[in-house]
Amino acid sequence: MTTSRQKELESSTDEIRVFVECYQCYNAGEIRGEWVTLEGDPDTDNEAIDAVRERHLAKRDRLADPEGLHEEWGAFDHEGLPTGFGESLFLAVDYAEKVGELRDQWGDLPTRVLTEAIGDDMDPETDIYLGEFDSWSDLAEQWADSDYYGEDIGKVSRGEVEGFSSSYLDYETMGRDLSFGSISEIDGHYFERTH
Repeated sequence: MTTSRQKELESSTDEIRVFVECYQCYNAGEIRGEWVTLEGDPDTDNEAIDAVRERHLAKRDRLADPEGLHEEWGAFDHEGLPTGFGESLFLAVDYAEKVGELRDQWGDLPTRVLTEAIGDDMDPETDIYLGEFDSWSDLAEQWADSDYYGEDIGKVSRGEVEGFSSSYLDYETMGRDLSFGSISEIDGHYFERTH
């Protein structure tokens, strides 16, 4: 069963992008913003956002309200951020930075996988990533080998119990059961759901 959160993450881009727009122009019926790809470095990202503002103000004579201040800006659309993220450019830059920090720790995982670990509260939980597996049954088999299900099942799985074969364990069913619990899978990456 695919949750709405998984569908959202599966359809998201592998970059964090925001559409930077001036509120005054938007309220006057003009869409003059630009897409900015956030790199995860606050200085670089803020410079890119400031560059959009500068280009916008350089065309002030062509705006509906050329005398206006044009000083309030927002992220009017986004890609790679959770649904309902809001319009705050500051939060978008912070979020991109957290994705970058996790990428440094875990390697070059897809942004949508890192987004799941950060969650809506923007508090990265680095101990929830379980790894990359080909299937739910592969995850179940590794967990059985590691005594996750208990020492007795781990011994059977590893062939350490005389008279029992690991063929007695149904990893496919164990994996299916795991998929109904507190574990998420995105593109073969598995982690415990905590939010």
